[in-house]
Amino acid sequence: MEKELAEFFGKFGEVKNLKLPVREATVDGVPTEVLTGFGFCAFQNLEAAQKCRFDIQKELFRGVYKIYANPFEWKELRAAHKMERIDQLELQRFLQL
Repeated sequence: MEKELAEFFGKFGEVKNLKLPVREATVDGVPTEVLTGFGFCAFQNLEAAQKCRFDIQKELFRGVYKIYANPFEWKELRAAHKMERIDQLELQRFLQL
């Protein structure tokens, strides 16, 4: 699967690193590793990453799966952005009263 994804992302530029997290699960009584449903792809340069982010919505992986791409953001920064959006919504609600 990793090789297929590396080829898929290779359309946008040179892939530096590809990581697919897995978790332990039991299938029919046998412990196996199962994909978590997300992954990380790092490109050699910023242009390739931006091209991937905007053009990947037009492509289907294996002709079936739609892949969404977002830029990396530290957990603390994501939380700050979320709080900022909440504050903006509350301000709009207050101004409408």
